[in-house]
Amino acid sequence: MIDDADWSVHYFVVDTRNLWFGKHVLISPLAVKAIDWLDRHVELNVSRELVKASPPWDPLVAFNDEYAKRLHKHYGWAGSRA
Repeated sequence: MIDDADWSVHYFVVDTRNLWFGKHVLISPLAVKAIDWLDRHVELNVSRELVKASPPWDPLVAFNDEYAKRLHKHYGWAGSRA
């Protein structure tokens, strides 16, 4: 998810269908440990269990501050948005 005002990246949409049945979650760039562009692999500094328990994200539902607060509380990230 990109801010249309300054083009900053606020969240990555992660498709977990390879790990769990058809769930999408949002991950803050704060959780990215490394990116391997050649292998198209992103290493996170959060556990699979934490991602699995993350609040699901539905692209058909508007993103709002309530969801952002739940997401940040779940991961222990500062603020309501990254």
